[in-house]
Amino acid sequence: MLIVAYFFGSFLNHNLFLAIHELSHNLAFSTPSHNRWLGIFANLPIGVPMSVTFQKYHLEHHRFQGVDGVDMDIPSHAEAHAVKNAVTKSVWVVFQLFFYAFRPLFLKPKPPGIWELINLLVQVAADASMVCFCGWKSLGYLILSTFVGGGMHPMAGHFISEHYVFAPGQETYSYYGPLNLMTWSVGVT
Repeated sequence: MLIVAYFFGSFLNHNLFLAIHELSHNLAFSTPSHNRWLGIFANLPIGVPMSVTFQKYHLEHHRFQGVDGVDMDIPSHAEAHAVKNAVTKSVWVVFQLFFYAFRPLFLKPKPPGIWELINLLVQVAADASMVCFCGWKSLGYLILSTFVGGGMHPMAGHFISEHYVFAPGQETYSYYGPLNLMTWSVGVT
């Protein structure tokens, strides 16, 4: 199951992460609620509700890029100081989604709103239906695909190239290779 999740499901789930990113900017429909509903639908194969919460924090990322404690898309100073060598960097990349998901809860928690409740209820209903009709392994496969697609995976490389500074004065790096077919060309700046 891990091999199929890595070479198939992770590509698809990461593609859905990026679709949710575009929907968080209301780029599919002119009505924000339609974008939220499509984001909730795109969220279903990811296995955990994240679409609405992602939008709430991600829009601040664009308003306050690089501001520690406000921009939740980048590692905090504490994370940066803890991750200093190849071993800790590798562990951080493997668990990158967990850091990304839990960072706001520790640094800048916001109360959940009605849309997050809707996202949660729709996701739980879909997950329960999947387990009921297809078994626990099917849900495990989706969550494993999400985990590996957001960690040490070629598709997740854009997280690093777009959000972390390697050379002073150059905040992002562009990518023009074939993975752009699966990433909505997010690596092209």
